[in-house]
Amino acid sequence: MRSIPLPALLALAACVEPAIPSEPDASFPAGLSQARVTLEGNDASFADRTGTPLFQARFSEWGRPGAERPPGAGVHDQDCATASPTGSQDCGMPHRLRHEDGLTSWWVAAPSGHQQGWTIDDAPSGSGELRFSTELDGVEGLHTDGTSAGFTDGAGRSWTVSGLAAWDAEGADLPIWTEAGGSTLDVVVDDAGASYPITVDPIYSSPDVTIAGGDGGADL
Repeated sequence: MRSIPLPALLALAACVEPAIPSEPDASFPAGLSQARVTLEGNDASFADRTGTPLFQARFSEWGRPGAERPPGAGVHDQDCATASPTGSQDCGMPHRLRHEDGLTSWWVAAPSGHQQGWTIDDAPSGSGELRFSTELDGVEGLHTDGTSAGFTDGAGRSWTVSGLAAWDAEGADLPIWTEAGGSTLDVVVDDAGASYPITVDPIYSSPDVTIAGGDGGADL
């Protein structure tokens, strides 16, 4: 994965390396935000350290205008139990699903929060921008200014979706922005002239939750 400069969204008082599970559906820390994420298929369920649910993010559909479709269940296409964490990027993505039409979706813990991403092998047919829709259940006040989005979870904590980035096979940056309607957050990419495959990569983080210091282990 390309290294992306990210805004300093969290005030960190400790630095803990997140543990990477080997099971396709598992819980693991969302970067250093003290939230834990349970991944199952296209669903990512966020909870606090006590297990209290905060919200759920569900990748619901993608495609060009008028041709949006559900991603389908997908197939988990890696084996972190046997891959080398130092020699394979795959083990940095504990949940990666291969869908039809050359689409791969993934989630990965990151220092600034939790990354949701997509890789598309070939340009989908049709015209217009590419849209990736995520349904956010259990949130209030979903809003966006185009470059980032925000909402409040079930515990009243503020979350930000930012660090937007999209690039093609040549490393060229692609125009990317967010749109919001109801409980749906859309990440939109203009892929005109792009060399495929392309990668799309926003980050979920909560500046209201920070490391207190002194906590070790996998539960952040």
